[in-house]
Amino acid sequence: PQRMLVTLSTRCNSRCIMCEVVKKPWDIPYRVIDEIKFLMPYMCSINWQGGEVLMLDYFEKLFIESLNNDQLRQTIVTNGMLLNDRWIDLLTDSNIELTISIDGFDKETYEKIRYGSKFDVLMKNLKKLNEARYKKKSKLILKMHTVIMRSNYKDVENFIEFAKFYNFDVVYMMPIYGSRDIPDNIYVNNEKDILKDLTNKIEKAIYKSKEYGINFFHSIPI
Repeated sequence: PQRMLVTLSTRCNSRCIMCEVVKKPWDIPYRVIDEIKFLMPYMCSINWQGGEVLMLDYFEKLFIESLNNDQLRQTIVTNGMLLNDRWIDLLTDSNIELTISIDGFDKETYEKIRYGSKFDVLMKNLKKLNEARYKKKSKLILKMHTVIMRSNYKDVENFIEFAKFYNFDVVYMMPIYGSRDIPDNIYVNNEKDILKDLTNKIEKAIYKSKEYGINFFHSIPI
């Protein structure tokens, strides 16, 4: 394989209302990690995700080892709660893409959707991350991953403003996949009024992101 998406674990320090992954306890076997290490010199990209990869005690060592492969483009997907000084230093020294999942740009919405995560911690970690990026002139690409649902669809344009303020290079918005029974899923019953409103908001977000120089894309069924 030239490209690989690796789900290391379903363990997570958040319980997001739209996420079904944590309901299925699972960890990647260590023998498979050894196989991935063997393949790294032959691959061009790898995407590390969970669960929450930064809570895995072996991941830091695995990531450092992966950096020996200069041709390997890497993405780490995280909720950002565990971005301590050690991780920020490692990541900003690396030419990678860091994807942070953010589904609310204010404390109330964020903590309602991402139960267990703290908005104040996210703000603090983003500030420290950007300070390190600026100081080092880091090549790290910062991406925001947002799931659009009933609780936050009215804020689509505000997410672009948030991304600009915190120096995100990329914003990706997606619908809820699965989780058909949760009230926040606006896609299951084809709620036409909401989807029409959402279509307008996405179009405005596209325009605004171009104005700000943010690479914006989405998979919303508008």
